[in-house]
Amino acid sequence: MYGIPDGETFAFLQGRSLDQLSFGRWQLILRFDEGVYVSVESDLGVQLSGGEETVVADAREVAATLVMALGTRVTNVKVNDSQSFSMTFEDGLSVRVIDATEHYESFQASDRDREVVV
Repeated sequence: MYGIPDGETFAFLQGRSLDQLSFGRWQLILRFDEGVYVSVESDLGVQLSGGEETVVADAREVAATLVMALGTRVTNVKVNDSQSFSMTFEDGLSVRVIDATEHYESFQASDRDREVVV
């Protein structure tokens, strides 16, 4: 909805371990160590190492792939453009969070000290 704020890097996700995934009908929450989380209410891109990206509106469609990342650390975070950012995990899995809804919030990311709402 709002786009990623200028200068935002999501660097607070770097090195964080994925501890929990929560699936709802319209939401996916990725909970990391140190109280860091990403809550997604929009499209999500998932790409296995060396594979093609799959973009879904319903995270339950890629649940089995996401579960494989539990217990692994984020090794790279990259803002792709004003509408998406990607996290790469130790096992090579890449998860792209996408601002795909024009009139509603698409995702939030927080590191306890602040929250980024897009």
